[in-house]
Amino acid sequence: MAGISGMFDAGRRALFVNQRGLEVTSQNIANVNTPGYTRQEAILEATRPLDRQPGQIGTGVQVSEIRRVVNTFIENQITSGESRFGRLETEAGLLNRIELSFTDADGTGLNLALSDFFSAIQDLATNPQHRPARAVLLERAKQLSQEFVQTDTQFRQIQADTNKELIGVLGEINQFAAQVAALNQRIKEVTLSGQRPNDLYDQRQNLINEISEHIDIRTLEDQFGQTTIFVGNGKTLVEGANAGSLVGVADADKNGFLNVSFDPGNGNRVDITGAISGGRLNSLMDVRDNLIPSYLDRLEQLS
Repeated sequence: MAGISGMFDAGRRALFVNQRGLEVTSQNIANVNTPGYTRQEAILEATRPLDRQPGQIGTGVQVSEIRRVVNTFIENQITSGESRFGRLETEAGLLNRIELSFTDADGTGLNLALSDFFSAIQDLATNPQHRPARAVLLERAKQLSQEFVQTDTQFRQIQADTNKELIGVLGEINQFAAQVAALNQRIKEVTLSGQRPNDLYDQRQNLINEISEHIDIRTLEDQFGQTTIFVGNGKTLVEGANAGSLVGVADADKNGFLNVSFDPGNGNRVDITGAISGGRLNSLMDVRDNLIPSYLDRLEQLS
């Protein structure tokens, strides 16, 4: 009877195991269009055998775990790519705004004003005594002066808007960091219970990619599945269930524009502006502090 009972038990386990495998497959199909979802698979292993003569005999199969099918190297490459993408996308948008300051599509613009001004000079040089030519030159000079002022104003407005956008980016980073910290805590609890929090891993990875799009980061995972996130020159933005924050600090030497400081939560802020090398944050500061000032200097030299 024991032998027949054992056969039935092995068959029952096989049915339950394959049912679980179908459940995992169904979950994968249902989430085929879910952003950030990682395919899962049921890992099978033989159950503990029984000691018999002349040797052990198997007792069937069981699901040892349900795990995410993920390539850690590729996942890290995607995270790194998000940082480059965020920087380039933001820079492209700002450069488009700067480019519009030089366009003459609507019949105005600095290039057209310069052309009209020098044409008026040429006309007056041809006929110095011609009063209408003198009046035209004065009007063209006035228009050119106005275009210089307007272009300068547009550049400074872009610079100010960039500084405001930086505040929003910092707020988003802090929000994502707090969410990662909360997921870290939940992941640890599930892991300690003996389960694998696959869906929580996916949610956290989405948030990590969002942070990476905003600022360059490094990550490290501990034995409980919790991810530590480093920013700047090694400052710990997220560690376990704790999250620091990034704050904007006005710099008098930059006309009140913001530098970026890291606050671990105790108020001891550390400036990390010079250590940020990727993401939207880096692009905003580079355009605000380097690119636009260089255009303003060249515009002043030209004027």
